Amino acid sequence: MNVIFQRFWARNGRRFLRDERGAVLIYVTLAMAVFTGFSALAIDGSYLYLMKNRAQSAADAAALAGASQLPDQDAARLEAISFAEKNLAVADFGDVLASADVTPGTWDADAHTFTAGGASPDSIEVVIHMDEDNSNSLKLFFASLLGSNQGGVSVSAIATTTGGGFGAPACVHVLNESASGALTKSGTSGVNGLGCNIQVDSCHARAFTASGSGAISLGAPGVESGTFSICGGIQMSGTASVPNAPYTQANTGERLGDPFDRAPYDAMPAASEYAGCDFNNFSGSGSGSTAMSPGVYCGGISFSGSRTISFQPGTYYIKDGAFNVSGTSILSGRDVTFVMTGSSARVNFSGSGSYAFSAPDDGDYAGFVFYGDPNRPASSAHNVSGSTVEGYHGILYFPEGGLTLSGSTTASSLSGVANDCAVFIADTVTMSGSTAITASSQCSEYTETPPFQGGELALRLVR
Repeated sequence: MNVIFQRFWARNGRRFLRDERGAVLIYVTLAMAVFTGFSALAIDGSYLYLMKNRAQSAADAAALAGASQLPDQDAARLEAISFAEKNLAVADFGDVLASADVTPGTWDADAHTFTAGGASPDSIEVVIHMDEDNSNSLKLFFASLLGSNQGGVSVSAIATTTGGGFGAPACVHVLNESASGALTKSGTSGVNGLGCNIQVDSCHARAFTASGSGAISLGAPGVESGTFSICGGIQMSGTASVPNAPYTQANTGERLGDPFDRAPYDAMPAASEYAGCDFNNFSGSGSGSTAMSPGVYCGGISFSGSRTISFQPGTYYIKDGAFNVSGTSILSGRDVTFVMTGSSARVNFSGSGSYAFSAPDDGDYAGFVFYGDPNRPASSAHNVSGSTVEGYHGILYFPEGGLTLSGSTTASSLSGVANDCAVFIADTVTMSGSTAITASSQCSEYTETPPFQGGELALRLVR
């Protein structure tokens, strides 16, 4: 056998080695494998890219639709899922958005972060899945020839609500979310709301505490009562009274949040507004008259005695000090705003003086009589005590501190103007003695100013 093979190879071996017939088949086979791989990469990769874009569009639409239903979280989830299914039909793609993948929460515009949860969500995150874990993988084309016939995409979107303005304002709004006695009244103190609402954002079991004999009334002759809403509970004793049901609603579990924790107010006051000092430790005592000019009052303002002080129109920055008034001084000013900023910036009115201030109707601080810098360091509460009489026309806004009213203080709208604008917004509010607040949020003279323009609810994608 070996002799025969040797003879065959001697006659034909060299010719066999030189024979190239059939080589093309080998090259074509190798090329087809390479071609199939590139086809899988190009066609299936393009398909996955297309579906990711389509899923992102669906997620964006679902997030915006869900955010439009906030703060109703159940409605937000249903709306988000409904819009996801309208863009990616269940019959074709399965359940691309589950209820667990719709997350209400809050959006921090400054930090650009989303925090899940919260009693008053303003944003919503959705995550759309088309993958193996969700049992709705995408079927691929050429990749199946290489042993993989499925692909997946997962995308997310976050939408938040903006605008809405001051909308349907509360004439007394307590912002602290957890304090016991966030709104406290004792003695004969009370609130007379002219058809407006009171809102307490604290969800503590004793968010509102009342003792003594004072009343909270939110109606007026010919005007239906407003609503007294408390996120948490009520503790009452004595003969103190509140509006009957349904006008008083406790344990609602709902917070409205700071109505001015939004642009442009969350960036006010700008540091450039009060960078320098026009006056230092300004003070006046005894009798006589003082005319005040707008500017930056470093170290605060102090008056004592029986002076008559008139404030010219404009903005007064009370910086790194208190606004102290004692004795029987009389203060007045139209179209003025007092901006409390820096350490120890607070209101401290005592004695038996009187105050008559109205807010401007134009400019950055339109509608505000007092504007507390929400970023100022914590300090003592703003205090109004004694037998003072106050007339305010506009918003008293103290988001950074409590407001304490004691003695026989009265706080109401300014005489000589439409008696429909006295809004009190503070972290906490404490009333004692015979304190009386007359409040209203109709503010007919300010309806064209930004704080009182509710406007349309605006929705936007943030991530």
